[in-house]
Amino acid sequence: MKIELALIAKIAKMAMYVSFNIFEDIAMLTLTSSEAQNTFGSVIDRSQREIVSVTRRGRVATLVMSPQVLEDYVDGILAMQAERNGMLTAEESEAVLNKFRHA
Repeated sequence: MKIELALIAKIAKMAMYVSFNIFEDIAMLTLTSSEAQNTFGSVIDRSQREIVSVTRRGRVATLVMSPQVLEDYVDGILAMQAERNGMLTAEESEAVLNKFRHA
């Protein structure tokens, strides 16, 4: 399956602003590498809806997520970054556009 160029661009842009430690604050399913191996089908199913963390020797070894979950996460991070930088929220943008549409 090919990852779209737009998604790669979003990930690269996000990487400029945040570090891997941002995933520490997210509630996610965490499994040991042995558990992940023994329930791999379930890991794939869960990763369609949420980020799954796999640990080895007590440390996060990998994160498993679908392209859609990753894209949603990247969009959320970029939206929060934009709001912190003083840009309009999605709701504020819609209100401004509606004002001009009905003028």
